[in-house]
Amino acid sequence: MVDFAESHDEEGQGLPIKFDFLGMNAKFYTKILDDLPVAIMAVDPETFVISYVNKTSIYLLKQIAALLPRKVDSILGSTIDIFHKNPAHQRHILSGGACLPHHARIRLGAETLDLQISRVALEEAEGAILVLTWSIVTKQVEAEAHIWKLAHHDALTGLENRHAFSQRISPGEGALLVVGVLLISLVGFETVNDLNGRHVGEGLIVQVADRLRLACQSEPESHIGRLEESQFAVLVPYAERERLERFANMLVEVLGRPYWLGQKMLPGVAAVIGIVKRPQHGTSSDRLIARADIAMRVAKSGRKGAVGFFHPDMERHLLERMQLEQDLRHALETGEGLFVFYQPIMDVSSGRVSTREALVRWYRPLWGWVSPASFVPIAEETDLIRHLGAFVLKRACSDALHWEDSARVAVNISGRQFGRQSLVPAVMETLRETGLPAERLEIEITETAALSEDADVLADLHRLHAMGVRLSLDDFGTGYSSFSHLRTFHVDKIKIDGSFVRDMVERTECASVVKAAADIGKRLGIPVVAECVETEEQFRSIVFEGCTEAQGYLISTPKPTAQDMVTINVLNGSEGDASFVKGNEMDIYFSYSVRLREVYKK
Repeated sequence: MVDFAESHDEEGQGLPIKFDFLGMNAKFYTKILDDLPVAIMAVDPETFVISYVNKTSIYLLKQIAALLPRKVDSILGSTIDIFHKNPAHQRHILSGGACLPHHARIRLGAETLDLQISRVALEEAEGAILVLTWSIVTKQVEAEAHIWKLAHHDALTGLENRHAFSQRISPGEGALLVVGVLLISLVGFETVNDLNGRHVGEGLIVQVADRLRLACQSEPESHIGRLEESQFAVLVPYAERERLERFANMLVEVLGRPYWLGQKMLPGVAAVIGIVKRPQHGTSSDRLIARADIAMRVAKSGRKGAVGFFHPDMERHLLERMQLEQDLRHALETGEGLFVFYQPIMDVSSGRVSTREALVRWYRPLWGWVSPASFVPIAEETDLIRHLGAFVLKRACSDALHWEDSARVAVNISGRQFGRQSLVPAVMETLRETGLPAERLEIEITETAALSEDADVLADLHRLHAMGVRLSLDDFGTGYSSFSHLRTFHVDKIKIDGSFVRDMVERTECASVVKAAADIGKRLGIPVVAECVETEEQFRSIVFEGCTEAQGYLISTPKPTAQDMVTINVLNGSEGDASFVKGNEMDIYFSYSVRLREVYKK
C-alpha cells in the first residue's frame, strides 16, 4: 500500500512524503513505465533480447520505421542489434557491465539517436536487466551544429572566426609543432566602404575570402580565418622563410587584382602581410597574432603590397613607442618639459623679421631632448595632437603679444586637427584669452591637408580666413596638382618645401620649382618663403629666383624665449647661453652678416 501519511517537525512544518511501494504489483509498475514520456526498453544482458517496450518507444519507433530492419510490431523479442551497424562492438560494451552506464549518439539513416543504457540489479530475483532510454535528437543535433558554427565561423564569409582560428594556432594534442601564421590586412578597404556603402564593402570581403580559399588549395592542411572587418589570417604547416615569403607574395598579387561587383570595378585595394613562425616567435595564439600584427604594421608603414617578417626589435620599438606616448601624455597633462622655440622668417628686401614660426620642443626626463619627428607622428596617431596643438597655439599667442617688433607668429596645425569642429573654436578662444590680434596669427597647413576635398576641412579654412587669421601653405611643391589647386582656399603665404631649396643649386628641376612658386606668389600678390636656407649660395639663388622671404639656419636657428632659457640651461647643465628670442629683435638679416648684405645687393 501507499502510505500518504505526512510527518511534521516541532514547528509543524511539513516534511517530504514517504511512499511505501511494497504492496504494488507488476501491473502497476508497468502502467507507470508505459505512461512515462520517456522512451524505455528493457534488454536481457545475456541474450540482448528486448523484453519490454513502453508506449513512448513504440511511438518513436514508428517515426523511424523505414530505417529499421524489422517491423515495429515485431520489435519485442528481437535483439537490440536493430540500432547498430556494428552489433558485435555494441555487445562487447554491454557485456559484463564494466563499461556501464553507457551513453552514445548513433546515426541511423538521416536520423540521430541518443542512447543511454544502465544495468539494474533485481532485488527479489537473481541477475539484472539492461534499461535503455533513448530519443530521436536529429533536430537538436542540427541546432547544436548550427550554434557551434555560429560560434566558430564568420557569418559573412563562412571562414573561421578569431576564436576558432586562435584554437588552431595553440598547440594541443596532435597539433603541428612548426607552423607559419600570415596576418593579412586590406589597405584601402575603409575608403571603398565609405565611398560605396556597407553592402559594397561586404561584397568585397566575400570576394577576398573566395580568393584566399582558391589560393590555399595548393597548401594542404592550411586554414583561413577572418579576424576583423578587413583582417584575415592563414595558417600553413611549415615555417621555412623562403617558402612563407613566396606564398605571401603570391597572396599579395592575388588579392591586389581589381575587384568587380556587378559592372563596377573597385580599385585601390592592396594586401599587407605580417608573418610569424611557431615556435620561434611564440607558442600561444595571442602572442603569435600580436607579433604578426606588429610585423604587418611595420610592413604597412613602408609601402602597399608589402610583406614583413616579425623580428624581436619590432616589439622592442613598439614598447618604446608606447612608453613615449605615455610620457608625452604626462608632459601635456603637467606641462613639464614642453617648450616652444621660435625661428624667424625674414623679408629679404628689408632684413626685418616678418614672422616667427613656433616650433614645439620636448625634454623627456631620463632621455633628454626628443626630436619632433619622433613624437609629433605619435601625437597625430592619437588624441594627443589636439592637446599638443592647443599647447603650442596658446603659448605662441601669449609670447607674441610681448614682441616689440609686432612680428606675426606662425603655428603649424596638423591636418588631423582640421574638419573636427574643434579647431576654429580653439583659435577663437585662444585669441580672446591672450588678446593677440587675429591678423598677427598665421596658421601653417601642409599642402597635402590643404588640398583635401573634405567639406569640413575647407569650412575650417574659410572660417579662419573670415576671422582675419592668415593662412600659410606649407611644404609647397610636395602635393599633387600644387598649382591648379592653389585657389581651393584663400592663401596669404606660400612656403616652398625645403627639399627643393636644399637641392636647387645642383639640380635645375628644383630651381625650376622654386622659380615657379615665386612667380605664382608674385602674380597672386602674396609672399613666398624659401625654407631651409643654410648656405650663402642657396640664399643667393632664392633671391635670384624671386622669393620674398627666407628661413633657415643661415638666418637663425630656432630659439627659446628668455624665460624658458633659464630652465633649458638647467636641463642642459649649462649657464649663460644668450641664444634666445629677444623682444626687440629687428635687423636679423642685415646684422647677421655683412656678407649677406653684399649678396643681396648683387
